[in-house]
Formats: sequence, structure tokens, C-alpha cells
Amino acid sequence: MSLKAVHYINQFYAGIGGETMADTGFGILEEKKGPALGLEQLWNGEMTISKVVYCGDNYVNTDENYGEVKEKLAKVIREEKPDVFIAGPAFNAGRYGVACAKVCDYVRSELGVPSVTCMWHENPAIDMYVENNYIVPSTETAVGMRKTLPALAKLALKLARKEKIGTAHAEGYAPASVTYTIEVEADPNAPAAQEPTTPTAPTETDTDAASCSHTGYIAAIVVLAVCLAVAVVLLFLKTKKKKN
Repeated sequence: MSLKAVHYINQFYAGIGGETMADTGFGILEEKKGPALGLEQLWNGEMTISKVVYCGDNYVNTDENYGEVKEKLAKVIREEKPDVFIAGPAFNAGRYGVACAKVCDYVRSELGVPSVTCMWHENPAIDMYVENNYIVPSTETAVGMRKTLPALAKLALKLARKEKIGTAHAEGYAPASVTYTIEVEADPNAPAAQEPTTPTAPTETDTDAASCSHTGYIAAIVVLAVCLAVAVVLLFLKTKKKKN
């Protein structure tokens, strides 16, 4: 018996419509469409998509609707008992990316089914959900669908087989952001750090001293100039006397 997957797509890939149909509610397709067909071909019969579910991007991303979406999705998951849940690819579509990531996060954390989605590396949903979810990078637009699906199909199959998942680099999914904290042990022999001194405004005494110093400097220059002038005059008179 082959492995099973449930696949989530938005209203556009379900063939319902584009932006004008983004308020479409949750539904189940009677036949496989869009990426589901390409994914199955890559599994070579080892896994099939038993159900394709869809929802409008606006509808699923509205808080008052999301509870209903989760209930209906949970019903499908309980009935189908899939080995893996797949959403997208969402490519560079922001609302579709958030929808894919949030339903994957729900199915994984609340329903206990391994989940994976796929989108462009600059999709805002990555920063929102990558910490605890598998997100495979895609091309920027659906033009690169054929280039995108193999990596998604490979990781989805590995999750369905319950195989050990390696590092992000090895498996091809987006790495979670990690903050490193480095603790440095203080050296007991090191001199204590000195507090920085705060400059103070000059006092009246400081100002007077500075003024006196400045005045003395000018007086010395004047005396030196006078002496130099006298020396020049004496030299001139002496030279003139010799000529006479």
C-alpha cells in the first residue's frame, strides 16, 4: 500500500479564480489539479495525494474564518490519515505563503502530521513560520514550477517515510534563524574597568587662569618683537657709521 498525502492550494491553483475569488471558503476538490499532478509523478507510485483541499487567501487569513478552516481541515486529516501534509508552492505570493505556512504549522503541531510547504526565499511567511516548520525554497514565480517541485517532493516523501531529516543544507529546506549567546568567563587577574569620566564645565578659577596664561603669552611675543626691532636699528646705525 502506497503512502498518502493531503495537499493544500489556494483558490487560483484550484481553478476557481484569482484576486476576485480570494474570499472563497474552504473546500475539497473532486479531482487533482495543479502541483498535485506534478508531485505524484515525481514519487513514481510510492506516494499518492488522496485529497486536494483549497481555500481563498483572504478567507484563510481572516481571524474570524480561520477557526472554521481548521475544523474542516482537521476533519479531512482524520478521515484521510495522511503520512504527510503538503501546502503550495506559494512562490512569491505573500498571502498565499502565509496561508500555506500557517496551515502546515497547525497540522504539524495540533494534528501530529508531518508537514512541509514551499515558497520564494523572500516570502514574508518564512520569517513568521520557519522556526518550527519545513519550508523548501522555490523559484520566484510559477514559471519555475518544474524546477521547484523536485525538492518539495523529495522532502515530503522523506517525511512520509518517517526517515531522519538532516540539516537544512543537506535536505534543501530553509534554515531556522538561530541566536547565539556566548558567555565569557571573567579573568580574576584582569584590572577592573574604570568608569568613564564625565567632563565638567570650567570653573571661574579655571577661566581666570586660562585668561592670565593667554595674556602672558601675548606680552612675551610683544617684548620679543621690540627687542628684534631694536637690534635691527642698531645694526643699521653701525653699518652707516663705518661707511662714513
